[in-house]
Order: sequence, then structure tokens, then C-alpha cells
Amino acid sequence: MKHYLSIIALFVVFSANSQSYKASYATELSNRLNFVEAYPIWVELSNDFIQKKKGNWDYLRKTTEAARQSEHFEEALKWNNQIIENQQGTEEDYLQAIELNCLLNHHSQIVSIIDAALVKFPASTKLVEWKKNAPIIIEQINEKSEYKVELFSKNKSGEEFAAYPFRQGLIYVSNQFDNGFANRFYGRTGQYFTDLIYIENLKSYEEELSKKKTSLFKDVSWDGIKRTNPHDGPISFSSDLTRAYITTNQTVEDKVNSVKFSRLQLKMYVKRQAGWIEKDVFPFNSEKYSTGHAVEDTSGAIIFASDRPGGFGGVDLYKTTFIDKEWTAPVNLGPTINSEKDELFPYISSTGVLYFASNGWPGMGGLDVFYSENLQQNPIHLGSPINSPADDFGFNVNEETGKGFLSSNRNEWKDQIFSISKPVVNIDLLVKLQNCNGKALRSYSVLIRDLTTKASFVQRTNEAGEYGFKPKFEHNYNIVFQGNALFGADSIYFEAKEDGKFTKTLQLGFKETVTTIRVKDLKNKPLGGVMLNLKLKNGKIIKKITAKDGTYTWVNEGVNKVDAYAANLINYQDLPMVKMPITETSGCIDTISVPVKMTPIQRKDFINLDLILYAYNKFELRPESKLELDKLVRYMKERPDIRVELSSHTDSRGVAIYNLDLSNNRSKSCVEYIISKGIESTRIIAMGYGESQLVNKCADDVPCTEVEHQQNRRTELKLLLPTTVE
Repeated sequence: MKHYLSIIALFVVFSANSQSYKASYATELSNRLNFVEAYPIWVELSNDFIQKKKGNWDYLRKTTEAARQSEHFEEALKWNNQIIENQQGTEEDYLQAIELNCLLNHHSQIVSIIDAALVKFPASTKLVEWKKNAPIIIEQINEKSEYKVELFSKNKSGEEFAAYPFRQGLIYVSNQFDNGFANRFYGRTGQYFTDLIYIENLKSYEEELSKKKTSLFKDVSWDGIKRTNPHDGPISFSSDLTRAYITTNQTVEDKVNSVKFSRLQLKMYVKRQAGWIEKDVFPFNSEKYSTGHAVEDTSGAIIFASDRPGGFGGVDLYKTTFIDKEWTAPVNLGPTINSEKDELFPYISSTGVLYFASNGWPGMGGLDVFYSENLQQNPIHLGSPINSPADDFGFNVNEETGKGFLSSNRNEWKDQIFSISKPVVNIDLLVKLQNCNGKALRSYSVLIRDLTTKASFVQRTNEAGEYGFKPKFEHNYNIVFQGNALFGADSIYFEAKEDGKFTKTLQLGFKETVTTIRVKDLKNKPLGGVMLNLKLKNGKIIKKITAKDGTYTWVNEGVNKVDAYAANLINYQDLPMVKMPITETSGCIDTISVPVKMTPIQRKDFINLDLILYAYNKFELRPESKLELDKLVRYMKERPDIRVELSSHTDSRGVAIYNLDLSNNRSKSCVEYIISKGIESTRIIAMGYGESQLVNKCADDVPCTEVEHQQNRRTELKLLLPTTVE
């Protein structure tokens, strides 16, 4: 696309030192951006260098550049490849090769080129960035949007682009007409300078196009605003059609290395009864840099493109607002919009979405169309068929009808206008934010995540605690309140599947709402060591153990909110998953107490730990002990997800260190028996506590009966949390 580059093509200046008249002449032509005439001369010089070694490799680089700028991309790649194949490639040569392969739809080649270049230039930040973006670019080739694209009109002699709706018709930029002015040819393209062309009634025009009666209509120059001698266009209008913004060349020329350039400028017009009247000169035009491609946003500010100093590189997008009868200083839209290359042809939809063309963000090749809803996230690639390996730009769409226009040189590198359309689904989503009593929460931030595009933006609720927006059709959204000092986090999910008005309510609980489960037996005795299986709101299950008083307490909020619970305890019937009581979700209280009752199992299955006994000073299992351990084996086989600790204890008689060793041996004998019955060793651990945890008064030197000492010679069981604790 030759024409958009007029905004940036004022920077490439080659050295005037040359080895021959031809080289000097070709250099002068390239300096003047007359690549159409420069290209065959550079080809001749490059062939002489290859055959006769007259000149240098820069001839091939200049040939590549001239071929590329005059849109002979296959030829440009051929010359560029010769440089690289002859081991003369610089970092810029490899970057050129990557870009040309993208333009020519050779995306399968770019990874190998990048890898080869990184071997030679491992410190290149640009190549590293290409390496990171290559998978994104390749993925975008297969991304299909909901848009349909078809050629607007065929068989035009010239090129046309940047169509903009106006009243019942359309105004676009074209170079197909000679309006009789001197020097009407633009040397860089070999074509006429551009003019604004007007189709007064688009509906009638399209009807005739469909009947193949285009001869009934003649494209005419728009006479609303006096045209200029050099390039005119693109143009845009305010939503009420009372203000117009036109890009054209300046009359004052800038001189770079003895070469004169006419930078681009913005002209602003207002509609009066007498017609269109030019306003004061746009204050940010300069003979030292270009300014153009302005579009008015929904607030009345304008966004424009410029290569003014202080940007991120190339052409950036800026914003300025008319306040107190003057324009505010231009504000760069920042690194989430602008790249180190070019951002051009901005368009603001009626819903405030910014669309623009860029060759700096990962795309399919050349300029691609991107959009941004809030300027806070990196722009989103619009996918195919809007984008192609060629230059795609000049995008606009009516959000109500789903129809619009696109410019592209995807067909034989010729700029053409395409009609676009997408399904229009009218979806309105109202998000309400309330506390747990139903009170509206105003001026609270809500995060909207588009799960389809990965974009997100933050909005604040209004006086009614609400925020409304229009979701995109077939996009999925996560609407999140991220929590604050008072309320816990929460989120809801929405799928935009059909027309209609929808309401989603986030009803927030107090952040300090504390939930306690209290587990007791049928006699109201607290049960410690109970394994609780807590099912969270997101479906995940975590395990916790009750304390000695039978309780487990947590702050119940957001994604960690518990929706249901289950319980296990040896010698008690398993408690299946039970929903949390209704007060947990609908109430608005600081603390919630959940009473839980557990019922003992039948006597025949009861594991009588008192029968796991040992003779004095012995650790061999008694026969009655094995019967009880068999019950434990059965219990564990029926519940393959539980782990237990089996601990042994001694009485106080004997030396303490000996008793500790004895208790360890006793617990090991139990564990070894259980493992021998088919239980995995990872599910049971042995612990010996010696005389350190007596259950009665029988400490050293305290007189006790044999029965009392026997009570301390015992084995105990308790459930354990998983090895990975949540």
C-alpha cells in the first residue's frame, strides 16, 4: 500500500557518495522516494556487482528497498535472499527477510529465519521479540472472525482506499483521476495524486453494482471542500457531520540532506449554511514532521497519527481535546497502543472502541487491523478475513448494522475498498453489585474479563450500584469483584449467546464472615480428629482436621467459599457431602456456626483400640489385636483416599528412653501387619511416644494397679491430611 507511507516516508536518506553516475542518480531518486524509477537502475547496478564485482553489497540492499517500496515484494525477497545466502546478512537484512516472508504469506519460513539470525545476532532485541511473537503470528493465520469481506467495486483503473460514510453516501480516497493540474503524477508510485471521491447514494450504487450496471454511475470528486494540488485524504467527520478532518500535504517544504519534502498536515472544517469553512490551523502541524489521519471520539476529542518527536518509534497515535477555545497538548496513547513501528488510520466506533492499523504489533504481515476497548490492554488482532498477509487498513464499522469498509492491497498489491459485515446481536448486560443485605454498592470497581479475547477492563458502578455494557456475541465473560477491606472477592460467569437484556448480580459477603463447623457425637461430646472434606465454590475439594473441641474455623469468602462439606472419623459413619446451610449464602452475619452430628458405626465393625494390647515389656501382637487391625485394614480399603497415623504408648515403668524405643517397635509391628494385608506403606505411618502421653496418674514413682498401667500400654489411631495440604 503505497499511499499510507507518505506519512512516514520522509526518513530514509541514502548517502550521496557513489561510485558512478548511475549510483548517484539512483540514490537521488530513492532519496526523493521515487522508487518506481529508482528500482530498475538499482537492479542494473546490482547485477553488475554480482557479475563483475563492481560496487558493493549495499547495491543489493538498495535494490531490495526500492523493490519493496514500489511493491515488487517477490523481487525484494529475491535480492534480500542473495545477501543472506552470500553470508553478508546484517541484523536488518534478516529482519527484512522475516517481514517480506510474512507479506508473501510464507509464514512457515519465518521460524527458521529467526533461528538462523539469532545464531549470528543473539543479543538482538528485535529478533528476540520476533522469536516470542512467531507462535502468535502463526496462530493468527487460522483465527477466523465473524466478519465477511467482499470487494466493494471492481475494474477500477487506479487505486482507492480509506472509505468513510457520509450522509447517504460514501467518500473515499482515489488516485484514478487526472483533474488537469500540473505535475499530477506522484513519482513514488507513477500514479496520479490522490483525491476525495464521493458516491452520493450508497444504496443505489450498491444496487446497480449487484446488477452489473456500474456504467450508470460515475465517480466524481467531492466538491464540499476545495481540493488541493498534492494528495488529499483520508477524511473523517464528527458523528453529527458538522466537523470534518482532512489529511493533505503542507505547502511549506522541509529539506533533509538537500531533498525537499512536503509533510502531511491536518485541516479542520466546520459546516455552516454557506458550506464548509476551514477552521484555524491545527496547531500541531509542523514542517519538520507529519500529522494526519484524525478521527473524533465519542467525547469530542480527536485521535490523530504523527511521527512527531518523543514517540515510541515510527508513527504513533495521539489524543487532543478542544477545551477553553484551544487544543490541549497532544497525549501519546502509550505503549499499550503504540509500538516502535507505525500505528495509522484510527477509527472510533459509536461504542467508543478504537480500531487502527499497525505493523508493529504481531500480525499476519504488513499493516493489520487491531482494536482496543479501553487503551489499558495491548490491542487485539481482528483476525481474518479482515486481516491478510498484505496491508489492511482504513477500517470502519457501524456497530448497529454490522456493516462497514476496509482497505487492503491483498489483490495484486493494489489498494482496493472492501465491504465488510458481521452478525449484529443486540445483547445488553447489567451488572449489579450489592452487599449481602441487598444494598447497592456505588462507586465500586468491577473487573470485566473477556475470556474469548483475554482482554479485561475495570469499570465503576453508578449511583444504583450498577454498570451496563454490550458483550460481544459468542464471547464469554468473567465479571469479578476483587475484594476490599470490607467485602470478600466474588465473581460470576456470563456467556453472550443470544439477543436480550440480561442482569447478573454480585452479592458480596463481609470479608470477616467466619464459618465454624462443630462436630459432636450423639451424646453431644465434641469429636476431634474428624477429617472434613470441604467443597469450594469452584468445585475443588480441600481436607481439614477438627481440633480437640470438634471445631474447624475459616474465613468464608470469594473463590474460597465453601459450598458443601463431608466428614470421616474412624468408628463413625461417614457423613456424605452436605450443602452448607442456606444462611451461609443468603444471610448477612459476621459468624456462621454449622453443627454436625456423627453416628457410631455398628458394633461388629467397631475398631476396639483397647484390644490392641501388649504384654509387659513386649511388642509382639496378641491374637485379639490382629482381629482389630483386620477391621482397620477393611476400613482403609473401603476408603482409598485416607491416611492414618498409628501410635503406640507405654506405661511409666522402666527407663524413658527404653520405653520410647519399645513404643516405636510396638507401632511398627502394627504397621507391618497392616501393610502385609495389602495397604500401601504411604497411607499409614508408625509413631512411638513411650511414656510421654499417659492417660492417667501413673507417672514415675506413683503407685498404680496393673489395670491402670495397662491403660497406658495402648495403641491409638488418627486420620491424617494428604501429603500435599491445601
